[in-house]
Amino acid sequence: MRCPPEGQESQGDQQPPQGGLGLMGGRNVLVERFMADETFSRLYEERLAELHAELVDSGAAVEIVDRLEDSLLASAGDLVASDTITSEADEITQFG
Repeated sequence: MRCPPEGQESQGDQQPPQGGLGLMGGRNVLVERFMADETFSRLYEERLAELHAELVDSGAAVEIVDRLEDSLLASAGDLVASDTITSEADEITQFG
């Protein structure tokens, strides 16, 4: 946490700017503006559906996660418990 410049008080629980949802669950005005554009929004939804079919519906995402899980189990077992790797991989594959 950064301290305010000398002579100024902290802003306390300052809220983020309002807008579309951001990565951390906050709002993002840029996302909101892009999604308000009908053409952009339509293209976004079309591409999202294509990616979902390509990765999730086809099973490719599960295959990728399985390969990464195997790699981590083989080479990172001394850094991360194998049950943690397995449970995290299972959680990821439940997304779709």
